[in-house]
Amino acid sequence: MSCIRCEPYFGGAQKATRKTAVTRDTPNHGARTTSEMGNMKTFVLIGAMSALATLAQSSMAADNGPYIGAGLGVSVASIKNTSTGVTNIYTASNGRILGGYQFTKNFAAEAEYVNLGQFSDPSVSVDTTTYGVAGVGILPLGSGQTFSLFGKIGLSSTTTKAKAAPGYVLTGPSDQTKTGVSFGAGVNFDVSPNVRLRISLDSYEYGVSDNAISGRMAAWGVNGIFRF
Repeated sequence: MSCIRCEPYFGGAQKATRKTAVTRDTPNHGARTTSEMGNMKTFVLIGAMSALATLAQSSMAADNGPYIGAGLGVSVASIKNTSTGVTNIYTASNGRILGGYQFTKNFAAEAEYVNLGQFSDPSVSVDTTTYGVAGVGILPLGSGQTFSLFGKIGLSSTTTKAKAAPGYVLTGPSDQTKTGVSFGAGVNFDVSPNVRLRISLDSYEYGVSDNAISGRMAAWGVNGIFRF
């Protein structure tokens, strides 16, 4: 009878031992799976952090840094002859180069050189160039901020070189340089993070032949800008 009692006991012990072995094996398989999942999570986390860092860097590059540009356009001069009081409107082709630094998404400083073109009438022709510096205020538009408005104000030095037509004589010096306030406004379109298209309208003060002819000159322009 005791043996009959012992057999179930030892049988139970053997079953328990097998269950223990199975139980012992299961955590080992589970541990390997958890480790693999942990490695995957680590890789995903590293990838996400790298993507965020790249995005942040691109965002910073878009908001600040140096830039250069060039453009072509049309100059419009409202020329008043101070001797006769008559004002005439003249147009000419212009070209410009510029460079600057954007400190934030809302402010930049830039310098430019503009060949404003040659203005002519039957009595005189005037070649006009200007260079100057300006502060630029920028207002991004929309959620994507692809478009932005800008306004600028600064100082410019405008040089005019006048040449009398045959049969006419200049009553003042042929060359004159006049320093004055310049200002402008326009719209930007970001083609890519590094390339910007700018449409601008600027105004410069000038004088010709000891201010015998004087006024302000407007310059429309379409400019391509590359940002570093």
